[in-house]
Amino acid sequence: MMKSFRIGPFRLAPHQRNGKATSKWLVDVPASIAGGKRKRKFFDTCEDAKRFARELDRRYRRGELGLSHTQATAEGTFRELATDWLAFQELRVTTGRKRQSSFDVDRYRLRVLLETFGDQSLAVINEERIALLQAMRLKQGRSPSTVNSDVRLLMKLLRWAHRKGRLSALPEFEWLPEDVSDTVVPTQDEVQRIIDHLPDRLKPLVRLIAQTACRSGEAFHLAWDHVDLDACMVAFRPHGNWTPKTRASIRQVPISRDLADELAALPRESEFVFPGKSPGKPIENIKRAFQTAVEAAKITRYGKPIRITPHTLRKATATWLAIDHRVPQRILQSILGHAPGSSVTDRYYVSSSDEAKRQAVSDLSI
Repeated sequence: MMKSFRIGPFRLAPHQRNGKATSKWLVDVPASIAGGKRKRKFFDTCEDAKRFARELDRRYRRGELGLSHTQATAEGTFRELATDWLAFQELRVTTGRKRQSSFDVDRYRLRVLLETFGDQSLAVINEERIALLQAMRLKQGRSPSTVNSDVRLLMKLLRWAHRKGRLSALPEFEWLPEDVSDTVVPTQDEVQRIIDHLPDRLKPLVRLIAQTACRSGEAFHLAWDHVDLDACMVAFRPHGNWTPKTRASIRQVPISRDLADELAALPRESEFVFPGKSPGKPIENIKRAFQTAVEAAKITRYGKPIRITPHTLRKATATWLAIDHRVPQRILQSILGHAPGSSVTDRYYVSSSDEAKRQAVSDLSI
């Protein structure tokens, strides 16, 4: 027997009489939408019921029925929603549809939303409440980007509640304008200077990040089974309990012959190319050693040291490839592990290199 389901605030279910299913379907229209009294409409088939419910939902969203789009009816509190949503996300982790690290980040960031909305009804989370959340977080010293991440998680939960029929309409809101900073992209010579000041055991690791534009975690979890030294290729694939960030992150990327030779010279004392201190575990952190190398390399702009992290190398390589070498975006995204057509590539990873700006100005005839 088919189960009931929802389209927006409208419940669709097989009709029953005296505890037995009939051949008809019903659409349940809540009292708040039906003018104060709950109504039911019956249909001969499920498809007819769906068509009717979809049309009602469209009209409801346009504000033509019952409450307006900004006056949502809701079931339960935000805390109840958060508990159920986390349980579902944990199930997704178990089935391999979500990374454990992503789940951990969501659970951590959810604490802020629980402190704000807690046991409040979902119905009171409107445009004004979201604006108050934004103002509170800014007052706490959080950046607009961080506050937007908080709101993004909030809307993720509310959209899930809406799909489950627990929230009749989604609140409107405005994103905070984020600071647009001109990312300082180190040159390839400057990155080589950083590598030269690293301990020998970390040089091939950082060179791998710089050559492939991979994420630090991808380099840390690189297994020997995913390295083809003859073909000069590495593959970033799931290994053990670790999985790449997204499906698009599962990819193969070429490396230079010199780097392949460096990797070949490493001892194979672990399943991981870059083992950590704990047996059977990969390296976990290189921030301190990397920062020491950055300071020793004395890379400056306008006489002041610039901030460079391992993740900066990923952005730098993306910029070198896109701007200096004019690599097509489709290929660049396949190297970075971004989904085809993703706006993230241009928005966060590709900046104008100093060399490209200098060349552009030098070409002027003034």
